[in-house]
Amino acid sequence: HDPPESVSWPFIINNMMSKDGPPSEGDLATLKALRSKILSASKKGSTNGIELDMPLTWFLLYVITHKFEHKFIQYDDLKEFCIQSSYLDHEDADRQFEGMLTLFHMLGFYAFFDHTETSREWICTDITALYGEFANLLTVHFKDPLSFDGDAARSFHRSGIIRQADFEELFNELGINEAIPKKWLLEVIHHLGLAAKYQSDPEEYFMPLVLPYGKVKVPERGSVENLCFAYKYLGSHG
Repeated sequence: HDPPESVSWPFIINNMMSKDGPPSEGDLATLKALRSKILSASKKGSTNGIELDMPLTWFLLYVITHKFEHKFIQYDDLKEFCIQSSYLDHEDADRQFEGMLTLFHMLGFYAFFDHTETSREWICTDITALYGEFANLLTVHFKDPLSFDGDAARSFHRSGIIRQADFEELFNELGINEAIPKKWLLEVIHHLGLAAKYQSDPEEYFMPLVLPYGKVKVPERGSVENLCFAYKYLGSHG
């Protein structure tokens, strides 16, 4: 069950700016060399892509977990299932599991985010299920605010703000799957750039995409909603 060397430790590589600034000339040279290697390899085959060896047991695991009724599984539970079902070797389970999750995330099979301890705790075994939950948030502006059952959703519809004090209530009112850990989902939304943190204590997030199209009535009181209006105006003319 040992994974081949080619996929045992896959990494996502790009030429975007890192947290330390733009890539150096050495980094760019390495990326260009890698790109040339990939293009060269893809032209040699019969298809327009790179052929990667994947352990058959990994693929079988994907097929099985894709059919699970529950699409959101805790990290430790899925790893234990893989070990008990012989999808991973006991002696090297940690390394193999991390490599498999990274590969499946890159291929779009799973959603696995390891940027924080909270985000690492859960795995989505069907990426389309996660997209469906995003849709519950991003389609809010198409709905009549009076159709919502609670104040949290109506406030979110008006301001685009997710507040730490009531984000679990908000997600429930919007119909987010009850099986999804709400704190995990909030971190993923922030990590993917769908929401920006504008206040840390207490935590509050701003999602401009949920604001209704057209004119937005700006309240008289000082509020981040003024900023929301400015964002929409610039975005619609930019």
